[in-house]
Amino acid sequence: MDSEFLIGLGVVGILIAANGVFVATEFAYVTARRARLAERVEAGDGTARVALDGMRNLDRYIASSQLGITMASIALGFIGEPILAHALEPTLEQLVGAFAPAAAHAIAVAIALFLITAAHLIFGEMAPKTVALQKPESVALFVAWPMRIFTLVFSPVISLLNGAGNFVLRLFRIPVTPIGHDPMLSAKDLAHAFASSASVGIISRRELF
Repeated sequence: MDSEFLIGLGVVGILIAANGVFVATEFAYVTARRARLAERVEAGDGTARVALDGMRNLDRYIASSQLGITMASIALGFIGEPILAHALEPTLEQLVGAFAPAAAHAIAVAIALFLITAAHLIFGEMAPKTVALQKPESVALFVAWPMRIFTLVFSPVISLLNGAGNFVLRLFRIPVTPIGHDPMLSAKDLAHAFASSASVGIISRRELF
């Protein structure tokens, strides 16, 4: 393995990891319990404050995550597939025969595309999503600062995309409601939510009282 291939493989790994961070952010920020993070904020945890701020501005941070996922996915396809195909081609030429270099190239591209797609789905999508759903608060804290920095750097692009998305919604007469700022629930709504949670075992009566 030459150094160029190893460097390329490292870049592929970084892109998959970055994609995983963006995917995990979406699920963690949506499912994390704000009350738990608020407790950490009151205790002076600055990272929890950053995470909570992101959860209170979900529309912006989800747009930021989607931008990151798109950028990482495009870069992964642009960089990863040629690197793997180039590495596989010599071996396939020996198997297929020197008389069919075009076939070897086509097979190498197909295998490389499959490997990149599989790695992308498993390590860049499915695994981060599962971890974020199982430990949303921990993941929200882990991604808080990287997402804050990314969102600040790409703030103009994110604002443009949000504006374009809202414009399209208005064209179809769909109300544009900011997410992340939930309306206040009535006492009746809260009582019903607690009763439903207790009935299915999500929380116990001891936790209620």
